[in-house]
Amino acid sequence: MNILRLYNPLIAKGNPYVQEGLIRRLTILCRCIRNIYRIMPIPTQERLPIGELEDLAINLQSFIFNIAGVLDNLAWVAVEEKNIDYGGEKKRRDVSLFKGPVYRSFSIKLQTKISSLENWYKTYLKAYRDALAHNIPLYIPSASLSIEDREQHDKLQHQLNNVYQNVYSGSIEKIEEIAKESHELHQQLNALGSLSMQMVYSSPKEPTTSMFFPAQILCDWMTVKEIALALAEELSLKVESIPQEFQLVEELKKECYKRIWEVN
Repeated sequence: MNILRLYNPLIAKGNPYVQEGLIRRLTILCRCIRNIYRIMPIPTQERLPIGELEDLAINLQSFIFNIAGVLDNLAWVAVEEKNIDYGGEKKRRDVSLFKGPVYRSFSIKLQTKISSLENWYKTYLKAYRDALAHNIPLYIPSASLSIEDREQHDKLQHQLNNVYQNVYSGSIEKIEEIAKESHELHQQLNALGSLSMQMVYSSPKEPTTSMFFPAQILCDWMTVKEIALALAEELSLKVESIPQEFQLVEELKKECYKRIWEVN
């Protein structure tokens, strides 16, 4: 793997946060990106079957987890290489690029870089990751509805609710008629709208938010690349070349960015 070139001196020293953490996660992230664009080739407006929507959600959830994990691994690389003492197991749980002894150990240049990404980390990545781990997982809506579609959806849903109210109030023949009507209404509901390209974050105590994920995952990948390269410079590691895995985003940008804006 060409990615070994990035932190090869630390791998030679046996740093587990590089060899068993960083590299493993970056490999998974590459696969997630490829899978997401395979499941949802763009531009397309066709809705995905439920099974493919679930596969898409699985890959996006893994992507979010491992993007956050890469940042944790890089923070631990800094702890190991700078011999930062966290003074106890409890405090070691707070290891982070964005605060505490790790952040304070950085040069002004790297602190400035990390600080510029704090809003991305706190309001987006950490929020999505924490909800995924501890609260309500992100999901992909089954469809994106226009104003007209939404009005029709509400009308059909109202009809369906009325149908359900009659289930227990008729003969066998009546129930069969209700089942047929219900099936027809469900078909009409499922035909509404177009493919959704939003991953949705929701919390019982916070407003629901969504993110246009075809572009966001590429931006996240580029952000991880920038941080990894900046930390390598901080640790005086010689970067022989941009790793092949990091070049993935350049290839995807050429192929995908044009298509993304065509449908957004």
